[in-house]
Amino acid sequence: ASTGIRAGECVALKLSDVDLENRTITIREAKWEKSRVLGLNAEAVQALENYRSERPNVRCDYFFLTINNKKMERCGITARIERLGR
Repeated sequence: ASTGIRAGECVALKLSDVDLENRTITIREAKWEKSRVLGLNAEAVQALENYRSERPNVRCDYFFLTINNKKMERCGITARIERLGR
């Protein structure tokens, strides 16, 4: 599933930015400090739903977390995205 999201934008996503019901994610302060909304296809929605169902219920606003339940860094997001796409 391709969304066009940049790795840095991906790790900055917060739970409130991901709206799977409406099939959108909001990128806040993207390139040139502008926000934008990306539409998601069914495959991307399914992958994000799968991740969210496995995501620990911890007090962290960020959507993508490390195994230590901390905000994922840019260098770790590529491997996670590849795994979700399988």
